[in-house]
Amino acid sequence: MDTRASDTRARIQQVALELFMEQGCTNTSIREIAERLGVTKAALYYHFRTKDELIGSLATPFLDGFAELLTIAQEQDGDEMSRPLVEGYLDLLLAQRPLVGWLREDYPARLHPTIGPVLESLGDRLKALMGGAEMPFDKQVRVTAALGALGVGVSEFPAADSDDLRGPLLQAARAVLDASERMAPDTVGLT
Repeated sequence: MDTRASDTRARIQQVALELFMEQGCTNTSIREIAERLGVTKAALYYHFRTKDELIGSLATPFLDGFAELLTIAQEQDGDEMSRPLVEGYLDLLLAQRPLVGWLREDYPARLHPTIGPVLESLGDRLKALMGGAEMPFDKQVRVTAALGALGVGVSEFPAADSDDLRGPLLQAARAVLDASERMAPDTVGLT
């Protein structure tokens, strides 16, 4: 694919994501995307045969990045995988902030056939990875909580600079990962 076609695809994806974030993927038509771009629908269809293909292409970098993180984590020794996995996940979330925000807010997008099944499969793979590493159950819970908190944290501060956000989020995730070292599980509770 030549550079101009690649640039055009990227511009279509950028405009589509903007519209999806504004009004949701189900409420956004190919015609609206084409109009905002100032091109014909036929020109848009040259790059993406269907709206489904366009939606899937938006999530691919995040989904592929998460799959790669899991592959790297799988090569680590059991308990040693949690920190690199959490740090890598945070960097992926920060690199994909607009997409992460859209997927968090647009429930139909998360259920989309090119996104939902892949997210579910990656979640299953993460669970199997932690269980296969014979990670203690309390550590599995902490890793899951840390990953979830990162997703929420990145989405909750959309105006914050990624560099400014990374440090506090990483500190919070590390605190969750290290929680058992500071207090015994039976002393944790609501007071």
